[in-house]
Amino acid sequence: MTREFISICQWIAGQRRTDAEWAAIESSDMFQSASFCGGYDPDEAAFCFSYYDTDGREFWFQVSLIEVAEIVNARKTDLDLRSPESQDSAEPDG
Repeated sequence: MTREFISICQWIAGQRRTDAEWAAIESSDMFQSASFCGGYDPDEAAFCFSYYDTDGREFWFQVSLIEVAEIVNARKTDLDLRSPESQDSAEPDG
């Protein structure tokens, strides 16, 4: 789990919004940082992200509001990354 993504999760948790409130402001690119791009998808009831590793490869993953809280509280420490081209999984650097 990268510090960069933990920071994104801390911001999300700090907003204290429900799934319905996030759905009302749906955006696929609400978050844009050096390695992450994503936003809330009401169809998935989760935040959907692209992660770009140090070699520029893209991976996809999603986290629910419950998982965001688990990340902020250090109870969840890994992400299930999938390659857009396949269903491969990987763990982000850092």
